[in-house]
Amino acid sequence: MTGRGLQFSEDMFVVECPTYLYFKEDLKTDEQEYVLATAEMEFYRKVQATVDTMTSYTTDAMAVAHGDKPFANLQQKIDDARSRQTQIWYKMPRFHFI
Repeated sequence: MTGRGLQFSEDMFVVECPTYLYFKEDLKTDEQEYVLATAEMEFYRKVQATVDTMTSYTTDAMAVAHGDKPFANLQQKIDDARSRQTQIWYKMPRFHFI
């Protein structure tokens, strides 16, 4: 996303097979914020995909309807994270003029 794709290398990550533990390189504060906003947005998208199937359920003891109500504002959270990501992006001009 920053135009630095050619700099990518597996050596930039500490890997304990098959899990990536952390990123070795130091990121500037705005890059860290961008990564966090992107991760937040993707997290909410995964939750939204799961919630779409969770509208009601039944057990032997009870039936629950509208189990998705606590997540009614999920799209707004996704939109907010996307907006924050865009704001951060425009504060990183060093990546705009490659």
